[in-house]
Amino acid sequence: MRIKARRNFELYKNTIFFSVVLFLFLFISVGYSVLSTNLEIDGSAKVLKYENPVQEYSWKKDAVLDTNIDFSKVSSATNGRGLYIRSGTENDENPIYYFRGDVSNNNVLFGGFCWKIIRSTENGGTKLLYSGTPTNGECNNTGNYLSIKWTDLLHTTRYNPYAKASPSVVGYTYIGKYKYEDMSETKSKNLIYGNDVTYDSNKKLYTLSNIYNTSGGQKYNDIVDEVKLGYHYACYNDKKSTCETVYYMFDSTQGNFTYYELSNGDKIDDLLEYFFTTNNTVDSLAKERVDEWYQSNMTAYTDKLEDAIYCNDRTIFNKAGFDKDTDADQDLLFSAYDRVVNKTGPSLNCIRNADRYTVSSSNGNGKLTYPVGLITADEAVLSGFIYDDNSTDSYIKMGTGISTWTMTPLAYGTLSKKDLEMFVIGGRSLDTNLRPVVTLNNSIVFSSGDGTSNTPYIVN
Repeated sequence: MRIKARRNFELYKNTIFFSVVLFLFLFISVGYSVLSTNLEIDGSAKVLKYENPVQEYSWKKDAVLDTNIDFSKVSSATNGRGLYIRSGTENDENPIYYFRGDVSNNNVLFGGFCWKIIRSTENGGTKLLYSGTPTNGECNNTGNYLSIKWTDLLHTTRYNPYAKASPSVVGYTYIGKYKYEDMSETKSKNLIYGNDVTYDSNKKLYTLSNIYNTSGGQKYNDIVDEVKLGYHYACYNDKKSTCETVYYMFDSTQGNFTYYELSNGDKIDDLLEYFFTTNNTVDSLAKERVDEWYQSNMTAYTDKLEDAIYCNDRTIFNKAGFDKDTDADQDLLFSAYDRVVNKTGPSLNCIRNADRYTVSSSNGNGKLTYPVGLITADEAVLSGFIYDDNSTDSYIKMGTGISTWTMTPLAYGTLSKKDLEMFVIGGRSLDTNLRPVVTLNNSIVFSSGDGTSNTPYIVN
């Protein structure tokens, strides 16, 4: 009886052992199967096959790394058309996915409106571009029906209200009109010019340095070719080199020269800093209209939106006439000019907090009333556009002669036009439109649809 009991015990132990082994084998096999369907990496094709079993209708499927795209050329079958992952973000917690080219599978129905998916955000949200109202649940709008309408047709071609103003009006919000002044040639005979200034805070006096060698009594236009190349500071003090208020000259047209008046130790760099980083409390016409539209149509859906960053990049690429050592007749160029016009490549980095438009000040400048903005020039380049080419191989296309504003300034003209140039998708025309951008937060899933215009993704 003892031998039989021992044998039964050993058989029981063996049964338990093999059961545990079988369980572990099945567990590892199933786990590997699940993981491999979630993320498959094919090194040769550089394809990330993303499938989320929780979200059946995910748009982030079969994305390709964009390392082989030439962003100085329009999108095409050989230069990017489809869904891509921005190179350099593929290992981030939330890689940047974006659509490029004339694709037809990025349509979304949300809040009673049609939208196009632009890209994902660093927080995993989904940026959407307004694309009109649906018809029988389909999104097949074209032309002006892809945009919201302006309330005042007089403002259709102007981003901000002021023509021939200073750079103080550059921005989605701005400080207001900071006036430059004109001085007659006759009055200019009493000026003396310098390349730079120092300031004595005790005496409250500027002193010119590296003074232009003039015999005095000369009109500005008589010496403009020499002075404008590096002698922008001037004192109006009976030809003395000290003054309480110093002038900064940046252009001469039609017998007058244009200048800014500086005081209290400020120099031209301080003025530019003031223009672009401090107290930008005046809304642009573009922001006013977008906010009006959001307030009338989208406030019930705010809880579904991410407080994403909408970038109004006003960092400077070339100060030109606002550089004391540079020709006063050149235009002020913003950083996007280099990326977009010189075609050095798009960037999604928004460097300066003053340009990071958000509702909360915890992740940006806190200047937005609602979580809505406009597309950027860099996002337009990712989508397939290039500067000065009205290519239609992009999902943003609106039709011949129709264009839409972005949030991106390119240049401020310092010559007689003295005007702001924003990047416009489709080329400037009398029909420059607005297409708001909102961002779904990362908890939002699509409940149905395949992204086509006839069967757009539906927000749950």
